[in-house]
Amino acid sequence: MLKLASENSVATSYEVKEQLLLPGSSSLILFLNLQPGDKTADIKGHMTPLLNMAGIMLFEISPVPRKISRDFTKSDNTLNTTAQIRVGTYGENGFEIEQITIPGLPLQKWICLGILREGRRIDVVYDNRIVASKRLNNNLPSQPYGGLTIANTKKIEKQRVIVNSKEEFDSLMAKILDDASKVKMPETDFSKNRLLVVTTGTNDTKGYTIKIKSIYKNEQQKKLDAVILLSKPGESCQNPEEANIAIDIVKLEKNNGDVTFDKEERTVECN
Repeated sequence: MLKLASENSVATSYEVKEQLLLPGSSSLILFLNLQPGDKTADIKGHMTPLLNMAGIMLFEISPVPRKISRDFTKSDNTLNTTAQIRVGTYGENGFEIEQITIPGLPLQKWICLGILREGRRIDVVYDNRIVASKRLNNNLPSQPYGGLTIANTKKIEKQRVIVNSKEEFDSLMAKILDDASKVKMPETDFSKNRLLVVTTGTNDTKGYTIKIKSIYKNEQQKKLDAVILLSKPGESCQNPEEANIAIDIVKLEKNNGDVTFDKEERTVECN
């Protein structure tokens, strides 16, 4: 039995590719008993990933319970979470986030959760009942960028990532953002360039920014030294409580070595 207080890795990227993403069908079956504390997130109003398949498929629950019936159709006094599934797919227009609306998971009782895939069709099963079914507009990516994890109740950690393809960029944005379409990728020829993406961790209030201040080429060690400037609001600021992540992106030449990072911090007052 796995506790939901921390992230648990249950499959490698190779296992995800071979068992879950190959053409045809696949099934994920979980037995869950969510307690009120298991759904609590540090971020107000933030959807918490309960199941993360390499950033391609996210089964998310909210930190705020609501009440629906035990047969998932009408209101009663049963405690539940709100829930959704977001799937990253690729089609003629590139990367797309497709959402599947599903009933909330009941709390304080055992439930069998099944996510069944037949080609593009996704069926979601609670116990022996299909509660949602959708045919995706596009195909799932064939190459995962990570394994299968359960119960990521932590905030998003800061990112320092070299991106070598549009698929890598889209997968990274889907991993760290609720709406990956909010960040547009700079126009990039990946045969000649790569992208350096830096982010803060999850901030509880607005007012945080991050900037790649400078990049120096270290000829002796054949690498790049990047200086990152992190600005945070001071005590005089009364910014609204809203979970957010600050992001900065710069374009680099394709083959100019690894990147190391130094950080500068400053506090910006509001008066």
